[in-house]
Amino acid sequence: MNLKLLSAQSAVALSLISFASLSHADFLSDLFGSSNKEPVALNQTTQSIMTSSPIWVIDGKNTSAWSVVAGKKPKKGAAPLLLKQDKGTLGLIPAQMDVGYVATTAAKVSLAQPISVSFEKNGDALLKYGNSKQPISLAFKLRAYDVSGLKIASFLKNRQGGDLAEVERVANATFPQGSIAYKADTTFLNDEMVMPVNENFTSAKTSSELLTNFNKIPFCLKRVSGHAYGIMFDGNDPKAKSGTFSVTPVKRDTMFCTPTGEPSVAKGSWVLVNSPKTHAVVLTMPKEVTPAEYGIDSNESGVSKLAFIAPSKGDKIFRPGKFFAKDTTLESRRYFFNTTAAEAILKAAQ
Repeated sequence: MNLKLLSAQSAVALSLISFASLSHADFLSDLFGSSNKEPVALNQTTQSIMTSSPIWVIDGKNTSAWSVVAGKKPKKGAAPLLLKQDKGTLGLIPAQMDVGYVATTAAKVSLAQPISVSFEKNGDALLKYGNSKQPISLAFKLRAYDVSGLKIASFLKNRQGGDLAEVERVANATFPQGSIAYKADTTFLNDEMVMPVNENFTSAKTSSELLTNFNKIPFCLKRVSGHAYGIMFDGNDPKAKSGTFSVTPVKRDTMFCTPTGEPSVAKGSWVLVNSPKTHAVVLTMPKEVTPAEYGIDSNESGVSKLAFIAPSKGDKIFRPGKFFAKDTTLESRRYFFNTTAAEAILKAAQ
């Protein structure tokens, strides 16, 4: 046996194995970047986060930054804390959910700009909107993660958890040292009726009119995806305070809500809610129908309920909205960022 030849072949084989291993590692590194690393949870309170750096919302032309600043000092007591919008138009709450306004007996309250922010003993924020005497109060908690060295694209999410348009432009760019991303938990401290940005109308000005109008013909549900359905209220008592409804298949892309002729797929229940703030018919949808099939985003599934809401201001016509019960918490699918991370995103997305 030629030992020199065997030794030479062995050396070549070993070098090829070494090169292949290195190439495989490099390939995985290029493919995933630092994705084998996980974001590192940081022990920071919402108060320390919001008072030390602006909170950035990345979303194209709507990109915004929010800072806590001191308001005008009253004659007595400390100056109130305010959230200052440094740029852009997208608010912290609209960044997480489809919200046009909250319907109350006094007004239509926008959740775009809080009138004040304060902090609880545990460091969580309390955001107030609307009238200072009867505000809409939301608890707001941020969870911080060190994302230094991680791929930027993995954290660019819209409110439903889908990719933002910036994902394609940032390619394989990674966050620099000192980059922090945040997830938010927003808790409704009272029962609230929330209207979406784009509203539909029923023409009904009273709950009894609503029940009567859609007893024989369906009201088409605004779907995100899936089957097209409408609902029809059961029974003939327009003064009822609760009852059931049928979910029936309807034709797609028609001017009027037209049943397909197929039998109803399930039954749900409803209850009339006359709160100090507003009037609504709140629906509990059957499990056979998915949230996407009646217009609820996936991130709000299990948190909000479909409701027909009559604002006390304006036309007072019942229209589909969402009911958030007291103490329900919405977990954000979108990431917020500190300035270091935001500047890296904006630079990479140019």
